[in-house]
Amino acid sequence: MAIVDDEAPFRKSILEFLEKFGSENGFLFQIDTFESGTAFLNEFRSLYDLVLLDVQMPLSNGIEVAKALRAKDSKVAIIFVTNFVQFAPDGYQVHALDYILKPIGYFDFEMKIKKALNSIRHERELNEKEFISFPKKAGLVRIALKDIRYAESVGHNVVFHTLEGEFTKYDSLRHILSQLPKERFLQINSCQVVNMAYVTKIDKTKLFLDSDLFIISHPKKKDVIKTLADFFNVHG
Repeated sequence: MAIVDDEAPFRKSILEFLEKFGSENGFLFQIDTFESGTAFLNEFRSLYDLVLLDVQMPLSNGIEVAKALRAKDSKVAIIFVTNFVQFAPDGYQVHALDYILKPIGYFDFEMKIKKALNSIRHERELNEKEFISFPKKAGLVRIALKDIRYAESVGHNVVFHTLEGEFTKYDSLRHILSQLPKERFLQINSCQVVNMAYVTKIDKTKLFLDSDLFIISHPKKKDVIKTLADFFNVHG
């Protein structure tokens, strides 16, 4: 979490509120504080879940700071802190989560932070569902599901063919298929699963992803054609 405000007493109050909130709700916060928007942007790291950002600061307007922040990080939650409720519509420009009016009371602060944490948790759960991750010798591979064109079984491995290239995992296709959303991915034969969003043509037992040709197995032909027809009816 980051607190960006030019008033030292306010930064101190927020730190005390967060300490109280954490002890009452079982949270441990890692917090950085900044006395100006410029200092915050200069030292910004894409590690924050939440930024409490003052709107009225002498050297940097909070809205402009938020716009610059959005260019660096489109996901981080922003709560504006302001003396004037009239500014609130400006917050929509940068997709602010909420705003808090000064002077801040603990009850209002607690409600806003709970709302923010619930939103952050929900966003994180959605993100986890949108990726598949697995360890490699050099570290961790994390693939966005939307970028997977198809996956195929090769020996004892599964090869993911994605927009970013090929990635190999020691696993069975059956296990991988259980991790992929059925509303998006479809097994067309014993060794290949396609992302239906990339299917461009079906001709009898031939299925195309642009110029890539696949053969639909005869036992799966009826279900594959029906599933794809239902998918295209929904997604155009």
